[in-house]
Amino acid sequence: MGEEGEGRTELTDGERAEYFRRCYTAADGLWFMKVEEMRGFEEALEADRRVWSILPKIQARTLRTMLKADEGIEGLARCISAKHSAEGFDFEAKMDEDGRLLRLIISKCPWHELLVRSGREALSERVGTTICNAEYAAWAEEFGGGAGRISFSLRSQICKGDQVCTFCFEESRSPEGPEDPHPHQPKTGRSGSPRGGRLSDPTGSEGAKGPQRSSARITGAEGERAMGRGGGLKGEGPRAGEGTSQAEGDMRSVHHIGGREALKIAPLRL
Repeated sequence: MGEEGEGRTELTDGERAEYFRRCYTAADGLWFMKVEEMRGFEEALEADRRVWSILPKIQARTLRTMLKADEGIEGLARCISAKHSAEGFDFEAKMDEDGRLLRLIISKCPWHELLVRSGREALSERVGTTICNAEYAAWAEEFGGGAGRISFSLRSQICKGDQVCTFCFEESRSPEGPEDPHPHQPKTGRSGSPRGGRLSDPTGSEGAKGPQRSSARITGAEGERAMGRGGGLKGEGPRAGEGTSQAEGDMRSVHHIGGREALKIAPLRL
């Protein structure tokens, strides 16, 4: 028998995923460099910032459709984990016990590594700070309903010499509304029982319908299956990395290492 791949004209699912991933990252770097050649670094970076203020909206809406995820912090956790699995990050997504704060902890960033390999590491901090703030703020806005319900902050960065990147997303439990004309009157829920002055949990009918609160785990496979074809959300194929999960006390987390799963790519429908 000949070598594997000899005479073939079709790619495996894993090869197809890797092909598109390489084209995606190459196109991002090439257009930046060509704009830089014509207009200089500052204009190239500003154009890049504008692109990465919009592209996350396309990514988020596509993944929300694939994963059938709603707005809110839990929907954000599921979809942003899927994105980072597909793009080859090593990361951990941790939700605090009351379901309001999501920490995305990245230990390997393929974008930073590309800049290092291309001899442009000196630009990584400037590019990373500008683009990550634009990109992840757009993710927060997309899952916060555009009303600032989810805030974003960048706590640490590999490109600044830190061991990991730490991105924090925090959901506001009680969006601002009209002033209560009877502030001292007990508030009641639908059943009429007092429940204080806070709004109902956003993970209910108006929020994200992610993993159930009774579960202490969110499996890494959820991220791996995100780019499935049609409604199947499949992620079959060989892996060079490994997705694991664990419960840490009252924290729920998604772990992903490697990012080289064979993922089926569904076309974007804009």
